[in-house]
Amino acid sequence: MHKSRAAVVLGGVAASTLLTISTASAVTFEHDRGTKSQPSGGYVRCIATSRGQGCFQPGGDWIYVLDTKKDGLSAVVVWRIVEGPSQHTKREGAVWNTAGSKNGGTWRYKNKNFPEGRNIDFQVCAGNWRSKNIQSSTCSAYKRMRTDEVSPGA
Repeated sequence: MHKSRAAVVLGGVAASTLLTISTASAVTFEHDRGTKSQPSGGYVRCIATSRGQGCFQPGGDWIYVLDTKKDGLSAVVVWRIVEGPSQHTKREGAVWNTAGSKNGGTWRYKNKNFPEGRNIDFQVCAGNWRSKNIQSSTCSAYKRMRTDEVSPGA
């Protein structure tokens, strides 16, 4: 009887440990609405598509998004921070431009706080802000840069 009780207790401990490990490794997707507040300038790398543009500025960790297509959808920059030899995703999210594409588009900005010396991948997509549904068929290829990258001319 003691052996079966010990097995149940050990099994429960093992299961709770596995549950804790899998929960701790989950990445929460961050949704941010871009604002009018803009960075003071600096080195920026961008992606342009027929739907809009997306940029990352390492100095200050700014993400820019421009909506240029009148289609009822929002332009959105999807980003992910990857690290380690396996390049696993450490953090991920999206910055949405909900201002629309009036007059050729309006830039929106979001200041994030990323760890230095990591890779950031970002792409431009279209999606529905209300439902937070990003239409993957509209996404550009990812562009990669470092969170501490400096201008090649610097």
